[in-house]
Amino acid sequence: MTKSIYLGVTFVNVQVGSSPPSHLWMVLSDPTKGEKIVIANLSTFRKGFPNRNCLVKQGEHTFVSRDSIVYTAEACLTTIEHLDEAFRKKLLTRSTDVSAELLQKIHRCIDESSDVPEEVKEVLRRQGFIS
Repeated sequence: MTKSIYLGVTFVNVQVGSSPPSHLWMVLSDPTKGEKIVIANLSTFRKGFPNRNCLVKQGEHTFVSRDSIVYTAEACLTTIEHLDEAFRKKLLTRSTDVSAELLQKIHRCIDESSDVPEEVKEVLRRQGFIS
């Protein structure tokens, strides 16, 4: 297993041409404890967003320049191999790791959120990050 993918590591999708804007993605599960890993991204907070308990403010992570939310409905499972390939193809670039405090906040948010896919919650439950 690669040493570059671990709990709390973050990365940004590289914007190419008219592709979607870059977002900060975070590894929220422990890759050493299973084949599938949980990732989620941040998106700019807009009025009317239903899940305000997942607010990440400027200063909570170096990438965050304005109020953002953890886009819980888009949390998903992937593999180390998939991420490694994306890094090799230069589609992703590393960012600063998530602090332990922010990681705990995000886990709480996912635990309390009703729009997180069940397979995502199951991986986090098995690893003891949520109840």
